Amino acid sequence: MNEPILVLQYLDELKGRLIALATTKDIRALRVFKEIVIEEAKKDALDFRFDEVTHLDSNHYLKRLQGLLDLLIPNGGRQNDGQY
Repeated sequence: MNEPILVLQYLDELKGRLIALATTKDIRALRVFKEIVIEEAKKDALDFRFDEVTHLDSNHYLKRLQGLLDLLIPNGGRQNDGQY
């Protein structure tokens, strides 16, 4: 499986394109990103709790996102190479 890469992009509105400014494969940055993205998805799911359709859709998105990120970015713990 390919390794995930975190990319910082900038939107050049004049040219209508995204510019990749920096990338990293650092597991610490990936884990922080994962934590924040899941937290935001959970907040969005709560915002839609009064509308059954959007609530179901946001919960489905959250579960899918958590599964994908768990697969790509494992939670903490010691790996075989001794790194966290």
